[in-house]
Amino acid sequence: MKSRFDQKCLLRNVISQTLLCQQSPAILADLHLIMNCRPPSLARLQVNIRMDASKNGCTGMFWRSKPEMNASVSAPDWPRNGTVFKGWKSLEHPGWVKVDHPKGYWLPIQQYGNDVCHFP
Repeated sequence: MKSRFDQKCLLRNVISQTLLCQQSPAILADLHLIMNCRPPSLARLQVNIRMDASKNGCTGMFWRSKPEMNASVSAPDWPRNGTVFKGWKSLEHPGWVKVDHPKGYWLPIQQYGNDVCHFP
């Protein structure tokens, strides 16, 4: 039987996975402190993402302010084909990645049935 401490850590990990793509790492760190558990490495949960929207005839893809196709952001640092960046696959919004970007941008994994975010 798992100890009370192990059960608390298991619950914390489930909550962390749920919150990961919608909250900041600071909030997750607070959760770990409150539950008195050692936090998992957020870097370990991150994935490398390579942009390639060339199958759709695009040179890249604009960031999204939220996980919706019509929420494009006009920012000069949008990822062009070949750009590699870090982020997290969303559990709450399947088919979307939360990008590790200071402004908390999102990107769809597919557009028009073609993968645009690739996970090398």
